[in-house]
Amino acid sequence: MVLRNQKHVLLAGGSVLLLCFAWLYTHYRQFFPPCMFHQLTGLHCPGCGATRALYALLHLDLARALHMNALFILVGLPVLAILGLEMMQEKLYVSARAHKWMAYGYLILAVLFTIARNIPLPPFSLLAPY
Repeated sequence: MVLRNQKHVLLAGGSVLLLCFAWLYTHYRQFFPPCMFHQLTGLHCPGCGATRALYALLHLDLARALHMNALFILVGLPVLAILGLEMMQEKLYVSARAHKWMAYGYLILAVLFTIARNIPLPPFSLLAPY
């Protein structure tokens, strides 16, 4: 019973932390450092634009959120929601084997998304978070 309460506290704390970061991003953008991968290589990593996508999503601007980072919005957030529900309810909605394959699938999608968003030709250039 104590473990279950600790998970609720952890989830609540994580939610509050996420909302604090969203508020900070809204009011103090200079607080967030630029992407080091982008600064060093000039390429967009799979996470580039995720903060701006979350900001747009919090402002109910789904089109802008998808433009900033479609992978994070369409795949990352649902996966995080499933994992959060499983953690809270101490119950697996998908098997442990499926978790393993989901992780491999997400890794493959992230690599493909990174390659596609760095191709400087339409329609791939639309994936860049500008």
